[in-house]
Amino acid sequence: NLFQGERSTSDIFLLIRGLSQSEKAYYNQMAKRHADQNSALHLRLFNLIENNELPDENQLCESLKIENKIHFSGIKSYLYKDVLDTLVFQKRNNCVDTQLYFMLEQIGSLQEKNLVYLSEKICKKAVSLAEKFQKYHYLILLLHLQNRILEFKDYKQFSDSTRSIFSKLEQAVFLQKAYTENRFLYERARALTYRTWLPITSEGLIEIGKVSALLDELKPLDNEQPLISLFYLNTLALCRYMFHETNLCTATCHDMAELWKMHPHLINEYPLLFLNSVNTTCYNNFLCKNTRKANHDIDAYAQLVQTYLTKESYRKHFEIILFNTVLKIHLKSAEFGALERLLTEKLTTVFSCLLPVLSAPEQLSVKC
Repeated sequence: NLFQGERSTSDIFLLIRGLSQSEKAYYNQMAKRHADQNSALHLRLFNLIENNELPDENQLCESLKIENKIHFSGIKSYLYKDVLDTLVFQKRNNCVDTQLYFMLEQIGSLQEKNLVYLSEKICKKAVSLAEKFQKYHYLILLLHLQNRILEFKDYKQFSDSTRSIFSKLEQAVFLQKAYTENRFLYERARALTYRTWLPITSEGLIEIGKVSALLDELKPLDNEQPLISLFYLNTLALCRYMFHETNLCTATCHDMAELWKMHPHLINEYPLLFLNSVNTTCYNNFLCKNTRKANHDIDAYAQLVQTYLTKESYRKHFEIILFNTVLKIHLKSAEFGALERLLTEKLTTVFSCLLPVLSAPEQLSVKC
């Protein structure tokens, strides 16, 4: 077969078959707005792939009456990009990064048209959004744009405001550096510890020690920037857990939980960081052999998830953590009746959650 099994067809097939029903319906709705009587080739290709079990380029070309391989390749490329763009656009209001990206583009377009008043309104709104969610990279870009807008003002307005903007810029640059350093150490510690079913090597412990030593230099002075503090505390908790400093880790996990409770709007924007807090807290509680605290903490986190975590894949991820934690609590407490009910009611659902949200190594840790 000349076409079957080509990488590009496999890519577009995997992308389309990986969409939810609502995402597929949204794409069809958006694509039809620009298709000629719904007969555009890329839209027809989308529907053909959606309704076929395996991609076969010969059959697809025949159905679309396409004889030229280069023509078909161009349609695939267009469809792949169009689906991804539509997917991002559909969820633009669910992600602050995407919202800020669109707002930056809007401000730039308005400035090009010399619509200063309109661009200034959007810029102020975007700055507030970036400050609320500690998006320092975007904040720096927006403050530069805000200063550019001042060039259209009279001298007094310019001189009064530009000093304030550059003061904010200086602070934003400092915070971006602190965020980057803490994020780097967090990712390093997580890479060394996330395969929890494997024993850590002596070399790994040495690396954890290096991360821990660097953390001492990065400790936030206060919690006025909760995102930086949360990265710092997550890294610190991981290090303390790996060194079996259980009491210190318990105190750190408590501080993490309090920050999440004080700033719950960050949960949906930084769900992986949030789930790492949950995981470390649960593992440390079991290391302390404190099932009562394990039960209390997972219940408290479950309440936060119920109210603030709206992204479905991360809610499923939490359900797996919750199931594992409750299962261990019942086992360690010899509550075998409750254990049997849990397995009967939840096991099938939990395993159906595994494939979409966990990597293969993570699935192995749950199955074992």
